[in-house]
Amino acid sequence: MMTKTINTLTFLRTNPVWIVCIVGLLIRLLLYPFAQVNDADATSRILITTAWIHNPEFITSGIWLPLHFYLMALPIWLFQNTVFIPTLLHILLAVFTAVPIYKLTERLFNKQGAILAAWIYILAPVVMRDSFQALAGVPFAFFVAWSFYYLHKTVFDKPDSLKSAFLSGLFLTIAAGFRYEAWILIAIFCLIIFINFRWKNLFVFFSVAMIFPAFWMIGSYINHGDILHGTRGFDWAGIIGLNENLTLANIRNRFLFFPFSWIVQQSIIPALLILAGIVYATITKQIYQKKYQFLIPFVLFMLIFCYKAAMGTLLTQHRFSILTIVLSIPFVGIFFEMPIKNTWKKIVLYGTIPLVFAMGWATKSTFPIPRISNQNAVKITQKLTTDTENNALILDFFGWDNTFFVALHSGISHERIFIADGYLRTHFSREFLDENPKGYLVLAEGVLEKNITVLSPNLFAINDFSKKMHVENLKTANGLRLYRYKIIEQY
Repeated sequence: MMTKTINTLTFLRTNPVWIVCIVGLLIRLLLYPFAQVNDADATSRILITTAWIHNPEFITSGIWLPLHFYLMALPIWLFQNTVFIPTLLHILLAVFTAVPIYKLTERLFNKQGAILAAWIYILAPVVMRDSFQALAGVPFAFFVAWSFYYLHKTVFDKPDSLKSAFLSGLFLTIAAGFRYEAWILIAIFCLIIFINFRWKNLFVFFSVAMIFPAFWMIGSYINHGDILHGTRGFDWAGIIGLNENLTLANIRNRFLFFPFSWIVQQSIIPALLILAGIVYATITKQIYQKKYQFLIPFVLFMLIFCYKAAMGTLLTQHRFSILTIVLSIPFVGIFFEMPIKNTWKKIVLYGTIPLVFAMGWATKSTFPIPRISNQNAVKITQKLTTDTENNALILDFFGWDNTFFVALHSGISHERIFIADGYLRTHFSREFLDENPKGYLVLAEGVLEKNITVLSPNLFAINDFSKKMHVENLKTANGLRLYRYKIIEQY
């Protein structure tokens, strides 16, 4: 027993990244009771996954890529839980992304920089917050980080470099099944291998990395006649009028959003260390060393994000900054190669870690625990009975976070939930009511209420619908009303 303990302590001392992972995991588990899924995309992904579990099929095309649904399907099916299990899965993926970040930073620079890079990623506000939600960005970053690490081995290692090229391509083709940014990364990583004249490695990497994009493009062509159907996305910006009446100031603010997000979402100190290190490397002409080629993905993606945000084709949301953090955080190691006293280096190392964690709590945009804006939604979900198997749920719109929070916690399957989003759905669906004659109705003085005529406290008439709705008020909470409804032929 004593020998095992000593071996474990020795292992942790020589591999400090595992201490980082353990602490990161414990912090998240302690904060989990206070976290709430407040991203509509996260809820939508869980609901789509549960629908896929009930009717599994091989997905060959679409707007959203399929691997995130496949990843969540097995644990949700095994444990029959759609709230805690998806969160735990993403917490684990976020925490263990620190491992390839540590290993890459140590190869590029030094162990001190590797430790700091791992801590920064684990504690970065956007990573902390999104690890509590079932968003594709967290598993995407996990696979990108491993691909980035093996890319370095592909370029610098002579023996077994073909194996590294294969693994880098494998991790990146998996990432390409989560987010389309990986498709661009394939081209950028190919460029890095190309400028280092590693021709065999380039062939192996490209052949493996293109497996999923090729499969998806073939499926898109067969189903839609357009190999890039999925990459064109859903014009949500056009639907909500995001690009109407733009001013020069609006465009400027959009352009600057992602550089600002990159700074605040990992806290300003790591960002300053990276920028100071790049300036130092440029002044001392170290920037021409081969290892600084690994800045190319970060620089190019930052420019792409800035341009697409300014043009209105990329929503200005902090969650997209996780990729730029993964691609840049290893370069915090430059600082520890500067001609600075070791005492100052230790102060920066051990002083930055608590500051990164503390600064995440400073503003609403960096707050590391996701919370819905209307806590009355929690009261509504608590009142929903467990009798949901044959019941539907109709939700009036009262904010993306609140509305989808109720949908997630209702326990009702995706196909039996109707959400009025205020844009695409502004009326009751007669088809939905015919197929789901009983269930629960949540009204919130939103778009659905405008389509209701109250005949009596227990009887609603719905515009353009011949049947009536008998209702029973179950809960009222500051403007939110939960009813049990039943469609009746006549009253």
